[in-house]
Order: sequence, then C-alpha cells, then structure tokens
Amino acid sequence: MVKKNKGLLKKIGCILISASILLTGWTFFGSSISIADGDTTIVDEVLNEDPDTTEEDVEEVAETEETEETADAADASDETTTTFSTDSLELYSLPAAALGASLASTNDDGTYTADDGATYADSSMTELVKVPKSVGTSFTVPSSVTVIDAGAFDGSDVKNLTFEDGTKITSIGTHNSWPNTGSVDDMTYVSCLGCSSTSVVVTYFQDLQDAGKFIEINFDNSGTTTTFTITYDYILLAKDGTVLRTETGVSNETVVAGKIPNGVTATTYTDANGVEYARVTDLDPDLEVATKNRPYEYTFQATIDTYEITIIYQLNDADGNKVKDVTAKTLALASGSTPTYTADSTYTDGTTTYTLTSSPTFEEVTGPATYTYVYTASSSGGESGGGGTTNPTYTVTIKGNFYENDGTTYIGERTITSYTQEAGKVITAPTVDGYTAFGTTTYTVTASNSQTATFTYKKTTASSSSTKKFKVTVYDVFYDQTMTKKIETKTRQTDTYSQGDTFSYDPKTYSGYEYVSAENQSGTVNADRTVTFKYKATTASGKTTSNSKYSVTAGANQKVPSNVGTVTITCDGPLDKIVAIKVDGVTLAQNQFTVESGSTILTLTASYVSSLSAGDHVVRFEYTDGWAETLLTITGKTTTTVTYKVSSDGSISSGHTKDTTPTTADGFDSRYLLCLAIFLLGAGTILFSKQKKLEAILAGDRDDE
Repeated sequence: MVKKNKGLLKKIGCILISASILLTGWTFFGSSISIADGDTTIVDEVLNEDPDTTEEDVEEVAETEETEETADAADASDETTTTFSTDSLELYSLPAAALGASLASTNDDGTYTADDGATYADSSMTELVKVPKSVGTSFTVPSSVTVIDAGAFDGSDVKNLTFEDGTKITSIGTHNSWPNTGSVDDMTYVSCLGCSSTSVVVTYFQDLQDAGKFIEINFDNSGTTTTFTITYDYILLAKDGTVLRTETGVSNETVVAGKIPNGVTATTYTDANGVEYARVTDLDPDLEVATKNRPYEYTFQATIDTYEITIIYQLNDADGNKVKDVTAKTLALASGSTPTYTADSTYTDGTTTYTLTSSPTFEEVTGPATYTYVYTASSSGGESGGGGTTNPTYTVTIKGNFYENDGTTYIGERTITSYTQEAGKVITAPTVDGYTAFGTTTYTVTASNSQTATFTYKKTTASSSSTKKFKVTVYDVFYDQTMTKKIETKTRQTDTYSQGDTFSYDPKTYSGYEYVSAENQSGTVNADRTVTFKYKATTASGKTTSNSKYSVTAGANQKVPSNVGTVTITCDGPLDKIVAIKVDGVTLAQNQFTVESGSTILTLTASYVSSLSAGDHVVRFEYTDGWAETLLTITGKTTTTVTYKVSSDGSISSGHTKDTTPTTADGFDSRYLLCLAIFLLGAGTILFSKQKKLEAILAGDRDDE
C-alpha cells in the first residue's frame, strides 16, 4: 500500500500550492475593480451637481454614502462603473456673497467694479458711477447706494430698473441718452417698492413722464402705479347710416400709464328704447398708449329700421285756445315697437302753469310719428306772454315717496315736477302713472322760494297687474382656446321683468376659462331677451395656449423630473414688454427665474423647479399688450450613473472616495479567497516537505516518540 502510493502526498502538496497561487491571482487581478495607470476619469457627472462644489465638500459626502458597484466591469483593464442615486447626495456650493466677491475687483483709478457688472466709487458701493451696456436690459440698484452719478446709465440698455431700497437715494444725476423711451416699444419699467410719491426716485421719473417719456413707475408697498380713465362714447346710426345721436360715457376703463387700453369688446348695443345696434368695426378708433384721461368713440348701426317719434306739449289757455307747441322729447324707435312715455301732470311756462288735460294713444311704429299732449292753463294763469295776474308767484318742487301696493314697502323717492303759484294756492298731488296718492294729498303754497311739497304714492294694483311681463335669460357659452369650437352652453339664470324695466348682468369667473365678450349685457325690457357671455379655455392638456399675439416657441409642454435642474422656455414676445412671469397664477419672485433677450428666454431656477409639486403647472408670460401660456409637468426624481477609473495606487479622482471593501465579479468578498489561498499554501508545503515522515507514519513503520 505504501509503496503503491509512494509520491502521492508530494503530488497533492504541489496541487494545493498551485491552487493557492491561482486563488491569490484571482483575488488581486480578477475582481470587478481593475487597477489602471493614470488618473481617474469621470464619464457622467451627477445631475444638478453645482460646478463650484469643492473637493472637500464632495469627499465629505462620499464618506457618508454607500456606493453600489455594477455587476459587470466596464473595461477589464482600466474602468469600473458605479451607480449613485442623486436622492442620497447632499451637494454644497459657495455662498452667493463669496462667489460675488470673487468676481469683484478694484480698478486702477480707485473705482470698484462689483459682481453685478456696475462700477461704484469705492467698495462701499454707496455711489453708483456707471452701468455698462454689458449688464443687459435689467439692473437692480443695491440697497447700499445713496447717490447715482450723472450719466451713470447713459449708453446702457436697461429697461427694467429695480431699487432694492429706493428710500435711501438722495440724488440722481442728469442722463442725456437714457432712458431711451421715444415710443411705447421702448417703455422703461421702474420698481421702487417702499418709496412714496415724494421720494427722489419717484419724483425723478415722474418728471420724465411729464416730459413725454414712456415710463411706468411702481412704488409703495401696495404696488401703486399711475393710471388714467379712458371713457367710451357710442355714435348711433340709423339703418340707412344717418347719425341719430351720440351717447357719452357708455363705459369706462382704468388703464396703467404707458399701456394700451383694451377698448370696447361688445359687438352689439341696445339703447334705452330697446333698439339694437351692431358695432361697425371698420370705424373703430386707433387705441393709443395711455398718457392722460381721454375718450374714444365707437360707432354702432341699427340692424332694423328706426324712426323718429316726437312728443309735443300743446299749451292752451283757460278757454281752450292754443297758445303754442313745445317739443318735449324726440325718440328713435325700432320699426314694430310701441312708444312709451310718461308726461308731466303739469307744465309751467313763464308765470303760467298748465295742467295736463289730454293724452295721446301710442301705436306700433311704422314710420316717423308725432304724439301730442294737451295742457290747459288754470283760470288764474293768464294768456300767452305771462299776463293774467300781478300777484307774486313762488316755485314749489313736487316730490314723491313711492311704495309697493301694500303702502308699506318703500321703493324710493324722485322729483315729479314743479309749480309756480301764488301764495295761498292749494296744490293737489299730481297724477303718476301706475301709482295712487295716499295720505296727505294737498299742499298750500307759502310766500317763500325754494319750497318742496312731498306726497306719498303706492302702486296701483290694477295697473301693476296689467303691466306686461317679460323674461331675460342669461347664458354662459364656453369655447376652446381658439374660439372655433363650442364646448358647452350653461343657462345661468332666468329673471322676470316688467315692460320698461332695465337690466344689467356681469360675466362670472370660471376656472380654466377667461371672459371674452358679451351680447345684450344690459338694456331695457320690451320683449323676452337673452344675454350671452362668451368664455375661452386658457389651458388644455398637451397643448400650448396663447392669445392672438404671442406664443411659446421652444420648451412648451415639458415633462421633467423635479431634480432636473433649470428649465428653459422661450416665448416670441419682446423682452422689453414683459410685465411678469406667473406659475399657476402666482407671480414669481426675482430669485426664482431669469429672462434673456432672443424674444423672451425664460429660465426657471433649479431650486424653484425642485419646489414644484408633481403634476401639471401653467407657466404664463405676461406682456404689456398680450400673453402666452404653456404646461410644465413635474414627474418624480431620477438617478444618475457615475463611471470612473481607479488609479494604480488605489485612489480615485478628486471629490470621490474609494470603497475599500474587497469585491469580486459575483459580489463575493475576496478576503475569504485570500484566506483560503493561504491555508492551501500551508497545507501543500507540509505535504511536499514531510512526505517521507507522513508515509512512514501512515505505514506504521515509525514509532511515536
């Protein structure tokens, strides 16, 4: 047996030593981390990493984070791939003040150029010397500034000027070529929140306004701006084009200085007589930038034939002889309508008072017509020319307090008429159509001027019940963003009115829609009426919304993770007309975005984007004369793969810390293999060197001593 197996142990020892050598080589050369000469190379940088992050910052982060190694080596010779989740990385950057200080410098002439690009008299930054063209169209005057030198802004392109604390400004020098505001397109916007109307900043720019410069000043904490009242008059034409009359002050609008009024949006108009007119858009006035209070005239033409109806008062003496005719009223009424008119119960001409004795019957309008009310003088009145009495007369104003037919529900007060009578004359409460006088119905004239006699009236039940009733129905109609497709029509309400009553309704606010125009918004009831308000959608999923003037040209409807960093959106509106950037209707603060020229290039800051909740958000560009909107959809956060090399000395690139845990390709800890290799080496050595002794022991030929 021993002879037969002679040399076997020596062979086994050789095998074990060989195995230990192989395991040792595998441990050092076969792991997933391969040693390579040269420096570490970062293949993909961590998303949102601040370019100013220092080595010490990143090393500190790396020491606290666990690195996951990829299952496969990127390159067997010199690369390894490791995946980091950006959720677990806490990145640091230099403070803004430290960064700004690194950009600032003291010039040879002793002046100081700060990180904002402007030059100051010294590093205290209390005196602003020069704002160069390179700062762009927007500039913020620091709160440290108290004096602005003459010509400091000459040659610059600043159109949006903000004062951090304008109350500290004590003087502003003369500027010869700034602001360049010869037209509304060159409008300069000045914001001095906290300033008052007497502040140096406000008075300086208001003087420029008065000199004809196009400047908008926003001051005090409520955001007060200079405004003007724009009124709109309507020129009414008959169907044949002849001018009927002009109604002044039909509507008005308050407009911020330097902005263009919205103008009249109504396409139809109904006058107090119930005549409907259509707007003649070809005659619309040219709207100009608001620099003062002023009116504009819009022209409306009757859609049906209208005719002139004349109301005549025929004055007769006490014997019934005609004295003269007086034109009391001229009406322009539509063909097919029936005139209505309430005449005075008495009429005073000179010193003679006439009492209404006959009223006409109105008929349907088919052409021009004249209706005559007959008034007859009382026996004490005298003939034409004021003769008949030599006693002094006094003027009495007749007023009425009006109630519902129950006599207790108060409606209101109005002046009915006036009389000129001798002292001692008794005046009876005049007749008012639809009402009956009750209580005290007579008044005795006294020998004094400026007398007032007040009578009480209640509605006549019979008259009230015989009054025609009509319905006015209000509709809200909703359209898509282009106003080409009707989405829905809602019946808001239906109200009942008496003939001759007036009505007026206002548009409502609906989420996702904006008001566009109205039809028959107000008027006088003489038939059943409909009032229509039109609205258009402001947003739609997957679509960009805009008005007819501006639109989003790049970056519309983006879907980005909250940790994407900055987000850029471009609108074709001019930068110098931008008023505000809004997200979901909220105006953004200056530290949440930047804008650049090239139309308008908007960049939302990374910190602001990361603050937005997941879901859809509406980004809105607002200009002085238009707007545009788009959707920005925020999704969940992303992870980023970072690939780097490890140097031959075991170190990795600056800013990273190597994971010292030994690893293998399958994730097995290589230290176990190294221990096994040492064990096999020892066992193999023993077998190889002590072969004869071991054989003798196994054969029983040797005693244990």
